[in-house]
Amino acid sequence: MGYDGKKKVSGLLAQTAGKRITTILASRDSSFALTDGGQLIAAGDSPYEEASGLAAKTAGKHITAVAATWNHGLALTADGEVIGTGFDSHKPISGLIAQTAGKRITAIAAGACHSLALTADGQVVGAGLDGGKRVSGLIAQTAGKRITAIAAGGQFSLALTADGQIIAAGENRFGLVTELPEKTRGKKVIAIAAGEETALALIQPQPRMMTGRAAVAGLPQASDVNELGASFIRPSFSPASQHTTVTADSLQKGESQSVQVSTGDSSVTTTVSGGVRTVRGTVTAASAQAGDHAPLVVDLTAMSLDVTVTSTDGERPSPAVRLTFNEITVGGRSQPTSPAPNTTIPFDGGGKAVLNRQQPSDTGIQVTAVTLFDNSGREVARLGHVDAYLPADTPDHR
Repeated sequence: MGYDGKKKVSGLLAQTAGKRITTILASRDSSFALTDGGQLIAAGDSPYEEASGLAAKTAGKHITAVAATWNHGLALTADGEVIGTGFDSHKPISGLIAQTAGKRITAIAAGACHSLALTADGQVVGAGLDGGKRVSGLIAQTAGKRITAIAAGGQFSLALTADGQIIAAGENRFGLVTELPEKTRGKKVIAIAAGEETALALIQPQPRMMTGRAAVAGLPQASDVNELGASFIRPSFSPASQHTTVTADSLQKGESQSVQVSTGDSSVTTTVSGGVRTVRGTVTAASAQAGDHAPLVVDLTAMSLDVTVTSTDGERPSPAVRLTFNEITVGGRSQPTSPAPNTTIPFDGGGKAVLNRQQPSDTGIQVTAVTLFDNSGREVARLGHVDAYLPADTPDHR
């Protein structure tokens, strides 16, 4: 809907008819879409041909992301290469392409006259007009931090750290640079967005848990019994500060552990139908990492853990578990994306990781997607945990 100059709306609808679309983007003078096969479709144009030019340059390539503003457009290929077209007077295109050459890029963002990119190891790269230090200021403030998301506004830039804090730089019109970090201080931010003169942040909700039926902890899962009492973590469980890091060496030494997780969610549902009672817990995460030096202890994307426990007419509950990853490496080695129950990967020198750890009981099951143990066999960190069970049946439950 909206103004259809140069068919930026109707043209996109016509070109995407019959195709499965996974991503859409609207700029001032142009519109973009990505198909499930990685084709970039564009409609409309400014005098700088950011739409038609980008469509032409990406023809035949598998595109995973697109970013555009009123004067230039960027695209990201599946192998991490940046492609750009449009107005390049301040080198937001050629400068970014030069600085990202040889690096694997995972995200891109386009501002009015500047561009940003995020490397696979969480570092920010930028180029273009640097008024208010919208580029150099962001790079300086994020140096040494692991960044998980970037956003470029008209004259400002945003970055999101792995522990959910916002970093901002550039012109402080309407408090764009100072107010959002202040308003989100002490909160876990899981997504950011920037417009010409607007900035948004999404705060992670508290995990939902149901004591006595099921307990689901979202990611990252803290290991303090007071925080996750419904998860039945034993009191002797070693606290894992989310400000420390996990390394294979620290596992060997028996030190406390932590994990870094981008976006995640969790849910619990219970149903009763006739004599059938069911409890279901789910945990998802877009990505999670343990460690900050290659090779990471654990590095995974697109985790989905689904645990269901069903009891019919008071019989012993029957559990069903489905755990999948898009990709997962442990100690730098690729692992099965649908691991068998209790898949164990030992670390050289001590410690281990267990994938799809399952602990059944008479009333249900506890499942942890990834569990880390130190060299003494002590459990020190969890990524994704569901404890689903049904109490013994009584007349009140029938």
